[in-house]
Amino acid sequence: MDSGEALLRARAYESAGRPKEALNEIRRALAVDPEDPELLFYASRYATELDDHADAMGYAKTLVGVAPDLPLAHFQLGVVYLSINKVKEAEEAMRAAIGLDPQFDDAWAVLSIILTKRSRHKEALEAAETALAIDAENSTALNSRTVALNNLGRRVDAMDAAKMAARQLPDDTNTHQMMGWTALRSGRANDAMESFKEALRLDPTDQDAREGLLEALRGRFWPYRILLNYYFWMSRFGTQARWAIAIGITILPRALRGISAQYPQLGPFLLPLAAVVVIFIWTQWFLAPLINVSLLFHKLGRYALTKGQTANALCILVLLATTLVLSVGLLLAGRGTDAASAVAIVGAICLFCLGGLGTYSKTEGLLKWGSVAVLVIFELIQLVVFLGVMLRS
Repeated sequence: MDSGEALLRARAYESAGRPKEALNEIRRALAVDPEDPELLFYASRYATELDDHADAMGYAKTLVGVAPDLPLAHFQLGVVYLSINKVKEAEEAMRAAIGLDPQFDDAWAVLSIILTKRSRHKEALEAAETALAIDAENSTALNSRTVALNNLGRRVDAMDAAKMAARQLPDDTNTHQMMGWTALRSGRANDAMESFKEALRLDPTDQDAREGLLEALRGRFWPYRILLNYYFWMSRFGTQARWAIAIGITILPRALRGISAQYPQLGPFLLPLAAVVVIFIWTQWFLAPLINVSLLFHKLGRYALTKGQTANALCILVLLATTLVLSVGLLLAGRGTDAASAVAIVGAICLFCLGGLGTYSKTEGLLKWGSVAVLVIFELIQLVVFLGVMLRS
């Protein structure tokens, strides 16, 4: 098969949103000419789009071996490394591409993304601005520049950069997402909602925009805005620093109680502070799933929630209603506060489990069916406690 014909067919499939068929066309051509640099580049690119990381890496490394002086070869290798989160190797490959062609704006733009992932935000900004000096309309660099400015705490500059990107690229979904996240960092949840809605209008299948819309909807509640600001602040640090901060916050209440025990005169100041920290810690566990319950009754909220999040929110709603009805029923039946407390404690434990699933589960299936399973188990326990008390003579 002629490589030029294969490339034409592959690009037609790519334009139609069919990368699998595009890759098959390239593979058939590679069977005839396995060292064609252009075929290898597109094979790696399409495999990356399909999350076939092993093949993508194989094609990219073969491309570098066949054409070591081709900047695009090192660029594609860096993209593949970035797709599997090997950021150190990705940076090395991208700098190799830039070394061969210092005017390679896409390489500078992707390098900016890599440096952001490595928490080197000042360098990320410099790389993005270098890309924009070469091509002022590079969409990746425009968005990466906004991210870098946000991570450097330059919110006004970040908003200006996001607006400039939106003016230059009005039909780019990523640009509107950046506008949304920048507005959210500035505490402007309603503006963020509009930006994410525009991104979804341009691409209704964009899951990142849907997630952003959900965060914006949650951000209308001031307790969640505090939590969001904490997350945004933490994102400015590297992985090790984030872990250190999280561990420090976790052990802080115990340390404050220890100090107050040793110095009782400080107790009136330290113990309330310890209580606030404990509430903040538990807020990270429960708040988002609880807000999701309210979003079940919001038009945009129902759209933004995934099926797993909807199931989790419905389970929490059923749990809260059941716990309230059973507890009040025991009190009205004169069974005392101890019996009602027992039912409430079972409900609190269930809420703890559902909250953890809602906040930390990354798998839709686990979130959906795990929530249902947890609810059924604890509802049965609640029912047993309720009937046991009611039937007791």
